[in-house]
Amino acid sequence: MTRPVLETRHLSKSFGGVDAVKDVNLAVHEHEVRALIGPNGAGKSTLVSLVCGRLSPTAGTVHFDGQDVSSLPAHARIRLGIAYTFQITSVFSELSVFENVALSVRRAIASSNAGMRQRKRAIRERAMMALDRVGLADARDRPAGDLAYGHQRLLEIAMGLAQAPRLFIMDEPTQGLALDEIERFKTLIGELSSSSTILLIEHNMDVVMDTAHRIAVLDAGELIGDGNPQDIQQDARVQAAYLGTDTGPASA
Repeated sequence: MTRPVLETRHLSKSFGGVDAVKDVNLAVHEHEVRALIGPNGAGKSTLVSLVCGRLSPTAGTVHFDGQDVSSLPAHARIRLGIAYTFQITSVFSELSVFENVALSVRRAIASSNAGMRQRKRAIRERAMMALDRVGLADARDRPAGDLAYGHQRLLEIAMGLAQAPRLFIMDEPTQGLALDEIERFKTLIGELSSSSTILLIEHNMDVVMDTAHRIAVLDAGELIGDGNPQDIQQDARVQAAYLGTDTGPASA
């Protein structure tokens, strides 16, 4: 098996004596779609923040492409190829849809040696390609703040796509999307896995089961399950903590 793109080793995070993440060992391999699920308060968003560099671990390490990045700040991890969207939208509402994505491209190619004209062309092409993939090309000139909440989620995905990341982390990306947009998102995830590795934190179990190669399950900060969708559905401990006897949509 290839070396993991992302690996956490005994990763833990405590807040005032409360363990939000406890001794998590997780390996995500290249071109894998790995879903991370669990009940509310399980520690999913905390784990994502540790991987992205928005939080520092109390114990343990985070490795990206074989490199220990535990002490690197978030912006340095972005330059290495980690992109992410968070549960709460973070678009620049006063800027246009296009300008939001263009800013992400500029950040991703900040160290490029290309001339100014080449850089501008590359920014425009990558931004428009990303907007087209999420279905927002026609909204390019609209202020981002005028978009419906679900479309702001899609804009955040476009901002991540435009960075051409090696690892793309999405925290509840289908929240606020209509049913047809969710189906389009499923197709997009399948396409993205050919060029990126994806860590998907998602509350919609239909999306998880239809897109994930493997599923990791957190409960009270601990990893209680890690396997293919069929194994996770049949895992008694996972059912007790999260899925129950019904494997339909549930809250993550």
